[in-house]
Amino acid sequence: MLCFLLTSYGCNMSKKTSQGTVKGLTDPEPKQFAEHIRTTEFQTPEQERAGFKLLPGFEITLFASEPDIGKPINMEFDERGRLWVTQSSEYPMAAAPKKGHDKITIIEDTDGDGKGDKFTPFAQDLNIPIGIIPSKKGAIAFSIPNIYQFTDTDGDGKSDKKRCSLVSLAIRILMEWLIILLEVLMDGYMLVMVLPTRQQ
Repeated sequence: MLCFLLTSYGCNMSKKTSQGTVKGLTDPEPKQFAEHIRTTEFQTPEQERAGFKLLPGFEITLFASEPDIGKPINMEFDERGRLWVTQSSEYPMAAAPKKGHDKITIIEDTDGDGKGDKFTPFAQDLNIPIGIIPSKKGAIAFSIPNIYQFTDTDGDGKSDKKRCSLVSLAIRILMEWLIILLEVLMDGYMLVMVLPTRQQ
């Protein structure tokens, strides 16, 4: 596992690089993942909650579940107490370029009962969004094949402007590496954590 400390820059990308595929993720063999995925019976959120084993003095409560969210990957709270969640129905097989159906959702508890009751689709049509960093007027997130700065210019909770960041480095990384985490450190640098997509 490698870690990169990066700062954010605006960028342009060529058509050739934007249409590239990620080896091991796009168009895999049908049985490629079968031996590593255990099938389980469907469980309700309450059945899932009851399956947790907690130390004395701790409890677990349900904040959000299907159908309001589905296949969450990453989550992060912002300064307003809202929970930002990346969701991917595509994972682990990436969609074709510009054909993604994944999204980022903002979840809020508006009445203070400890449960999410407002779900705002911040960004949609993404491709396996991994890592989310709420920022001023928006968020930074990864969606194959780039890291993007999503901006909500009118304050309605939905992204209406998207700018790629670190695209040149991200493209080079993604030829052999998969981004799995974005995190802002105390000194303001952004931590990008990656894993290899195939044997080196």
